[in-house]
Amino acid sequence: MFFSKAGFVKEGYLRNAWENEDGTVTDSIVYGAIKEDWVLGNPTPIKIDDVPF
Repeated sequence: MFFSKAGFVKEGYLRNAWENEDGTVTDSIVYGAIKEDWVLGNPTPIKIDDVPF
């Protein structure tokens, strides 16, 4: 994925968050980057997939 290669980390999901031109609604994924992680080239790992729900 392009965002991961650029140093961004997947932060979360937003369900039914994006309305399309045809009226359908889709999910969105939130990516973020901490400046210190970007400068050091070492993203801080997150535990988004550790929660079983």
